[in-house]
Amino acid sequence: MTVLDNSTAFVPYSSTYIGNDAANRAIAHYLNRLPRYIFIWSDSATYIFHALYDTRLACFMVNVPYTALVAVTGWNIVFFFVGDGANAYSANSLGVEYRYVAI
Repeated sequence: MTVLDNSTAFVPYSSTYIGNDAANRAIAHYLNRLPRYIFIWSDSATYIFHALYDTRLACFMVNVPYTALVAVTGWNIVFFFVGDGANAYSANSLGVEYRYVAI
């Protein structure tokens, strides 16, 4: 059996943030590595966001039931960045409480 360290294990982190309409807003994920998956939702919004890490060292976003490429605009080992509320598919609309899980 191989034991995985924290650099490769899928240890999740979850928290909340309040949207502020800022473009490319940094949200800390506290994983200390690149997330493989980010799931964002809100009880008061109609959208569910899924961000997946792909092999091109980039992320993309699928907004259920629509497709959006702006909700998560990027990520690094400290933060993920959410789009702005000016777009209907944003994950940072003003005053909306969002919940997220980063893995």
